[in-house]
Amino acid sequence: MADHTDADWRRINAALDRALDLPPEQRLAFVRRDYAGDAALLAELESLIAAANRSVDFLSSPPVAHAPADHAALQAGDRVGPWQVGERIGRGGMGDVYRGQRVDGGYAQRAAIKLLHADAVGHAARFDAERRILAGLEHPGIARLYDGGVDAQGRAYMAMEFVAGRPITEFCRDAPLAKRLQLFAQVCDAVTYAHSNLVVHRDIKPANVFVSDSGQVKLLDFGIAKLLDVDSSDSTLTQAPLTPAYAAPEQLAGKPVTTATDVYALGVLLFELLTGTRPWAEAGAPMAQTLLAVLERPAPVPSRQAANTSSPPVPARQLMGDLDAIVAKALRKEPEYRYATVNALRLDIERTLRGEAVAAREGARMYAIGRTVRRYRWAAVAVVALVAALTAGIIGTAWQAQRAAAERDRYEAEAARSNAILDYVSSMFETASNAAGSAPVAAKDVLADSAAHLEERFAHRPADYARVVEFIGGIYSNFGDEEGAVPMERRFLSSPAAAAYPDVAGHVRIWLAQSLMRQGNLDGADATLKPAQAYWRQDQQRNRHDLAKTMIIQGQVQKARGDVDGALVTLRSALPDAVGDDGRDTEDSSNIKNSIALALMVQGAFDDADRLMADVRAYHEHDGRGDDALLTAIQNQGAIAAARGDYPRAIALLRQAIDSRRKRFGPSGAMAAAELNLAKAEVRGGHPDVALQVLVEAEPIAKQFTGDHSPIELGILQTRAEAQLARGDATAATPWVQQSLDAVRAHGGEKHPMYPMAMALQAQLQSMQGHRDEAQVSIDAAMHALDAMGKGAALLRPQVERIRKTVLSTN
Repeated sequence: MADHTDADWRRINAALDRALDLPPEQRLAFVRRDYAGDAALLAELESLIAAANRSVDFLSSPPVAHAPADHAALQAGDRVGPWQVGERIGRGGMGDVYRGQRVDGGYAQRAAIKLLHADAVGHAARFDAERRILAGLEHPGIARLYDGGVDAQGRAYMAMEFVAGRPITEFCRDAPLAKRLQLFAQVCDAVTYAHSNLVVHRDIKPANVFVSDSGQVKLLDFGIAKLLDVDSSDSTLTQAPLTPAYAAPEQLAGKPVTTATDVYALGVLLFELLTGTRPWAEAGAPMAQTLLAVLERPAPVPSRQAANTSSPPVPARQLMGDLDAIVAKALRKEPEYRYATVNALRLDIERTLRGEAVAAREGARMYAIGRTVRRYRWAAVAVVALVAALTAGIIGTAWQAQRAAAERDRYEAEAARSNAILDYVSSMFETASNAAGSAPVAAKDVLADSAAHLEERFAHRPADYARVVEFIGGIYSNFGDEEGAVPMERRFLSSPAAAAYPDVAGHVRIWLAQSLMRQGNLDGADATLKPAQAYWRQDQQRNRHDLAKTMIIQGQVQKARGDVDGALVTLRSALPDAVGDDGRDTEDSSNIKNSIALALMVQGAFDDADRLMADVRAYHEHDGRGDDALLTAIQNQGAIAAARGDYPRAIALLRQAIDSRRKRFGPSGAMAAAELNLAKAEVRGGHPDVALQVLVEAEPIAKQFTGDHSPIELGILQTRAEAQLARGDATAATPWVQQSLDAVRAHGGEKHPMYPMAMALQAQLQSMQGHRDEAQVSIDAAMHALDAMGKGAALLRPQVERIRKTVLSTN
């Protein structure tokens, strides 16, 4: 095969998937029409399709629920591609698994070699295409795919990371409840990462979840995973090998498989970790009975199962309540009633570990009551009315009936709002996909188009409008997409729905204030934040987590205004309420520590800032997490290193964060901020040409996500000027110096935190141009502004002083 880039392979894989959905006789015509202008990619596609037309895709074979036919086993020492196999260590419906050692002379590497059975190999071409995508899954909780293909004997194989460990159920045989839940949260984190890359595992079970002796979870056997297509009409998604005892009802019924299918399998795994038994598989029961139970019977309750077991691994009393509700939600027959994401399931597990209320408890009541009332609507009201009449007379009857109706309506409304979110998100991607045709669909574009029409779409459904805005606002916040978020959030807050649903309005105000602050609109952020704080303070204890979020933003606004001491007072006052009841860090307390560390950096307290940011990073690395917050901590460590002048360390940390962001999340405001800090470290470390290359990528991302007048955009202008001055190119530096000055004068003037640097850069340019008197005036203005900033100038002062020395030496 030709040497293609990752982008090429993404195009090839997308085209191949679409082509393979067509009848064999139409496939070549399809790719020749759409890829006629790209000879290299067209040749690759023609080769793959030719191979596909000669075979049957092994990944799309019907479900296998019986023992595989016997195949000749490999002997120790046999070769499969570049691998030498050892003893067989596993067997399944798709193939055998052997220990393996790479012996092609390149380097030593151990692996688990999965050799596909002869009757499952069929379509090697598509297997190779999917292998390339699965090889991109890089997560500490997922066993890596090293290699794969077809060897000289025509045997299809995969070489996976060899995991020395035990299945999670065996590892937890004598473990306490907390350890079981911590390991299960690790599994959820790995599956969440796979889902974020549009991969559904489809066969989560103890045999595919190993735990090393050090306690690291490894999710195995992504070889039968399936990529989620934007076009949900791909029927092959429903056809794959499965394990009936862990399969979701929709898998057994041949219906479309989604991320909710993995949520269900995780529910089965959690049930087994808690009770020592599987919910559906009874000892000696025929397969047909198990399948019927999965499809028809309600999920058993873990605490009851434990109570009826002679020696349960966890006492029934520890399972009652929260854990019963969590398992019940994950094991709903209907996918739409399960957890919306695996991450939502993980969050409930972590809330259980911290002793906090779990979302599943309310969800369980809505589900049970909503289903009963919908099925027996009038009978339910009549029974309530009859009981009330017998106990409290006619007046009591009316009151009770009204209360019952209100409760019924409330539960039905909550269920309807949840369904509205699911339906809307599904429809907005489907609409975008249909409109785009064969062109790729960007998530930002889908969100922007849908957000623009929310008010119109939900004009007569304010409850649905509120919930969908809350949901999409959270997505925008995670993207760091201020340009997309602000218009939608402002429209909602000015609508009647905001007054009707103050909790949602409070959350939206937090996100809007954060966006405005990142855009540099500090007055707007402050004005937006105050009503949110007033609302949450009505019940300060219950709303302490939301209040903590507002305090973080308040502290960041104070810091941006130069009041670093005030910011530290605000942030430190919020920290005690954000720490967990057990004294350990929470997401909120970690975020506050992150902000405190950055404030200390501005004051020049680099050692304290570095120690605190290391704590933040350690919190997010706990249980092998690799999310956005961890990458933010890493890039903030880089910013601290750059501020103290340790440019090699800064560059290494910032590049690590940027590379991970680019691969996992794509462009965002956070990525632009990291690239800005990297450019500063490069230019001050003596590499201005490298800095300019970084800024070329950073600038359009900053404009797209944070706007033209954000602090990031202004920082890019100043760093462009700084880099050109470092190169000695006064002509190239002139427009950037001028634009930087114009921007700070338009947004705060001499009081703007970036004004001293803007004046210092002008002084350096004037000095290079031979305007010595003007340079002296400019550098004096920069120093005067620094003095007025007090402690808030500690971070800027070394850079301005450096420029001042250059100007004085020239003069």
